[in-house]
Amino acid sequence: MATTNRPRAARPVRDPTEKTPDGSRRRDPSSGIEGALECAFLDEFLSALGHTFQSIEKLTQARREALLREAAAYATSRLAEIESRARFVKDLGR
Repeated sequence: MATTNRPRAARPVRDPTEKTPDGSRRRDPSSGIEGALECAFLDEFLSALGHTFQSIEKLTQARREALLREAAAYATSRLAEIESRARFVKDLGR
């Protein structure tokens, strides 16, 4: 099924170097479930390419920024897909 990706308000990509004491990435608690999903999609994208937020720190700045832009685009499209599905399910209930 084809989906239409509408432009969304630009959100800054979280700084991948910001970590918790255990080495995992820090999540913004004010971003709620959508923020957690966004982080999961960013991690999923990088993992599929064999990277982590820690491993991309070793890449050149240009390559790291390109990967983060691609990951952000992927996360945005997945979030839009979930929103679209949620609206569809809500409309079915009417």
